[in-house]
Amino acid sequence: MEPGSGKPSWRSGRVLAAALVLLLLAVIVLALATAGGVGAAASPLLQMTGRVSDNQVVYDITLTNPDPEAIGNVFLAAKVPEGASFDRATATPAGASFVGIQDGNAVWLAREVPANGRLGPFSFRASITRRPTGPAWAFLHWMAPQEGTTVSQSVTFDRAQAPAPTLEWFGWSHFRITTASGMVILINPFITNNPDSSIGVEDITKADVILAADGHGDEQGDTIALAQKTGAKVIGAGFELGSWFIQQGIPSSQVIRTNPGDRHRFGDVTVRITGSVHGSGLPRPTIENPYGGPAGGFMITLENGFTVYFAGSTAATMDMQLWGSTFKPDLAILPLNNTREPLDVAQMVRLLRTGNPGLTRVIPHHQRLQPPPGATTIAEMEDAIAQMVNVPITVMRLERGSPITLTR
Repeated sequence: MEPGSGKPSWRSGRVLAAALVLLLLAVIVLALATAGGVGAAASPLLQMTGRVSDNQVVYDITLTNPDPEAIGNVFLAAKVPEGASFDRATATPAGASFVGIQDGNAVWLAREVPANGRLGPFSFRASITRRPTGPAWAFLHWMAPQEGTTVSQSVTFDRAQAPAPTLEWFGWSHFRITTASGMVILINPFITNNPDSSIGVEDITKADVILAADGHGDEQGDTIALAQKTGAKVIGAGFELGSWFIQQGIPSSQVIRTNPGDRHRFGDVTVRITGSVHGSGLPRPTIENPYGGPAGGFMITLENGFTVYFAGSTAATMDMQLWGSTFKPDLAILPLNNTREPLDVAQMVRLLRTGNPGLTRVIPHHQRLQPPPGATTIAEMEDAIAQMVNVPITVMRLERGSPITLTR
């Protein structure tokens, strides 16, 4: 009241107005909360579990809408731990669509999540290429009934050692490398008509890359049939060999036509083509492709940095000094055919060790299980290496189909 006037003062009117505003806001908040628009009851629940197994990081995310009435839209993103890379996302439930990998995240979009509804679990699988550690996380944007509400959840993975890559020998010059990420590389898959092969073509169910050192039947072998069966990428050491593979029925999208000196990357695996003092005649030459071009070898560097040199059928060449000092192979697979001069193989070892003292293991190939009389033996190879190289070199005798690990 104004003094002596009997009228309400302006101050008391302002206080009353403020009280009314606060009361109105309280009513709105209460109404929204009751309707599920605000408050804990309407907030989505996000749960995540994770595990490391074999060569994968796997984690599952489940979204629950606890609101008894509201229907909402969801944008859900997830990221794998540092050191891992996305492989695929699986088990997307009904009502959600997998958008894809965006800026390193796996993204889903779900519309009209029902009241009291649930989405998931969304299963994420990521290939391990190094040792992943630290948190993976999921981020949720709940677009309705609360525009802009976000919920996040993380799970920490234990440091995991990626499985060691392996090498298997199946007879003659046929090898298989299985990398830490599960990539399968076949080298000279000579199976059919190979009396020493421990497997059949039907036993090969997966191949990602096939390497053929030249066009000879005992080198490229069953490349065509296996490429058609598995969808593998194919590298013949010479461009012309690649053209012949296409002409023989391998889809051109699978064939990488190349030459010595080239490099090709498959994720974190690198294949380099080296030269070879050898021929590359074809079993079925054509007018368009009468010859396979240059023969070659391969430097294969795996995810863990380990490098395998597959020499093909080459003779020793001074180029091996350059390859040894440049690519520093940890293991060399060298030819020991029936008439091979042992000193020739010993020279290969000596040259490949130029600037590369880490090369201490070699594996012979082109060797029969029961060599014919007079054939060069592994023992002769060992003696020649011992005479020419001043440090101990292990000449490995592999059992067919028994894997060895490729680690330093």
